[in-house]
Amino acid sequence: MKLNYNKIVTNELLERIIMSLILVIFVFSTFYPQMAKAQTLDSLANIPTNISAVKADDLLTQRFKEAEQKLVPLPITNNKLAVQSSKAIREMYVTSTAYSSDVAQTDSTPCITADGFNVCENGAENVVAANFLPFGTKIKIPELFGDRIFIVHDRMNARYYYRVDIWMTSRDRAIQYGNRYIKIQVVE
Repeated sequence: MKLNYNKIVTNELLERIIMSLILVIFVFSTFYPQMAKAQTLDSLANIPTNISAVKADDLLTQRFKEAEQKLVPLPITNNKLAVQSSKAIREMYVTSTAYSSDVAQTDSTPCITADGFNVCENGAENVVAANFLPFGTKIKIPELFGDRIFIVHDRMNARYYYRVDIWMTSRDRAIQYGNRYIKIQVVE
């Protein structure tokens, strides 16, 4: 019986290629899960932007509805808690984005910040996430928000170091804000 050496080598090579592809797919989906499960822009358009479009029996949805009922928009000039006399001790330019209490943008407890502050109960847009500033640091963004004081209560993904992420009351407001390069003032 004569063995076909080329056929054996080809089968082994094919098995190795298949095993390599399986390994690459496994590693890619493990280390880059967002990219492996990416959605098209059409499917992202179907994500509900208001709470009433989501099932009412969902516990998180009920919490959002309760928080929305408590929210009262505060004008910048009349917000006594947000506007304080303060002295700028440092100025810097950073990239700025916005986020909301949406599970897609946060973890499983979207209303609770990294230091335990509840933004949904607070209701005022005076919370920021920043990795380069300690919790409790007060900042101003005078070009966009005048004398409103923001407090660092949250953190971002570790890859975003010199960036400020402003908490907004709704996903639409956060999307509308976009990505900006701004001057911030760290205040006393």
